[in-house]
Amino acid sequence: MLKQLDIKEFTVFEEANLRFGKQLNVIVGENGAGKTHLLKLAYSGLATCWEEGSKPHLASSTPTKTILQKSLADKLLGVFRPETLGRLVRRKPGRGR
Repeated sequence: MLKQLDIKEFTVFEEANLRFGKQLNVIVGENGAGKTHLLKLAYSGLATCWEEGSKPHLASSTPTKTILQKSLADKLLGVFRPETLGRLVRRKPGRGR
């Protein structure tokens, strides 16, 4: 179960700290507010943890932080389909990025 999601500088989110209840959680907002991005991000994180934990050669041990980071980056690229992973990072407007 996903209990919380802390986001920093990801797509439309400068910073967001979300806490989820045990039952039904509803995400509402205007178009372009990031509702779909939240769902894709949550899916990517949960799917990565499940996939790494269910690999036969890793069943006896917990995946390392490095393995999880690489797997999550790969999953995010597949789900969001940007040209590069850097395109998912929130950028400051203007030339002095």
